[in-house]
Amino acid sequence: MIHRNADPDRNRKNPIMKSYEVLFMTSDQKAVVDLLRSRGRGYKYIASEIGVSENTVKSYCRRAPLPTASATDRASAPAKPTAPQRKANTPVGVPAPVPPADQNPANTLPCRWCGKPVTQTPGRKEKMFCSEPCRVKWWNRNRHSSQRKTCLQLVCPTCHRPFSSYGNPNRKYCSQPCYFTDRFHGGAI
Repeated sequence: MIHRNADPDRNRKNPIMKSYEVLFMTSDQKAVVDLLRSRGRGYKYIASEIGVSENTVKSYCRRAPLPTASATDRASAPAKPTAPQRKANTPVGVPAPVPPADQNPANTLPCRWCGKPVTQTPGRKEKMFCSEPCRVKWWNRNRHSSQRKTCLQLVCPTCHRPFSSYGNPNRKYCSQPCYFTDRFHGGAI
């Protein structure tokens, strides 16, 4: 039996201990959290910067919401474009031209759909799209260009009917009832 005080994860299991952790954050740590949140950083990044758990940062952020912008700040901020303005400025189906090599940093590639630069992470798989909507639009337009697995034509050993198996050469039966008939000699499970 493990003694309660010997458990290194007891703070995660005890919600009361979690709330105490937020109370013991220093004012400097709280100021750093507010600063990094205003810059758009995530909980995990902030937690690693100040040396507390991610859940402590989340709890603090829920209890101390960011101050809202005042009316003067909102008046001086540029207005967001409306939906028709965004649509008018966005080419549909026509990829944007790729910038010349001297303007394209080594760790970015253009999005396959809209041409926006997509920052690449070294040692990770190459990103081809800037967002999920761009990925979906590109694949819907270019279904024919994918490298699909072959569709195999096989014959079921039970009913002797031909069937198609998409990319699975080990498939043996056309359906589950045929499998049960062959495997269990006509009886279902």
